[in-house]
Amino acid sequence: MTTYKEQMAKHFGAEKYILACAHLLGLPGSPAYDAEGGMDKIIKQALRDTQILLDNGVHSVMFVNEADIP
Repeated sequence: MTTYKEQMAKHFGAEKYILACAHLLGLPGSPAYDAEGGMDKIIKQALRDTQILLDNGVHSVMFVNEADIP
């Protein structure tokens, strides 16, 4: 029987699994939303940040919208 650690390593292809967050800019309706930049700016930033994380060994990315906090 394999251990949980061995199962995770086999499933994810790594002994240590790295999960990171990509922080979105303010979304529509929030005080921090940039109407001039719009969704295009938010998407471009999220894609750029995600690519940087993946290029540096991150296995999985969570997207968070903490910029929506007033």
